[in-house]
Amino acid sequence: MGFLNGLLKGLGFEVEKKEKPHIKEEKESKAYKNAGLEIDLSTIKSQPQIFAPNTEQDVQNLVDILKTGEAITIDLKNFSDSEYIRSLDFLSGAIYTLNGKIKKVSEKTFFFCPNIKR
Repeated sequence: MGFLNGLLKGLGFEVEKKEKPHIKEEKESKAYKNAGLEIDLSTIKSQPQIFAPNTEQDVQNLVDILKTGEAITIDLKNFSDSEYIRSLDFLSGAIYTLNGKIKKVSEKTFFFCPNIKR
């Protein structure tokens, strides 16, 4: 009971008490756990997407997606070995600056998740 309601009641005024509707909130924990990496998927704006870039410009565009806070999976199968290493180095540097995590999914596929601020 607030101060004003207590004062009005003390002076003899009847205070209507409005009941708030009871809303039951159940929050499911949808966490991604793999090799020590735990990410609460409910904080991610959308489900992680899989991208297979064809050029280094495509890789730069994927870094722009990471900068928005989206978690993405990148398959570098379309690159030669030298392009693969160069692109992976670039993506690793980007995810490092975003305080994120990178996990290897398969031979040339990686999961990138930037640090998600709450």
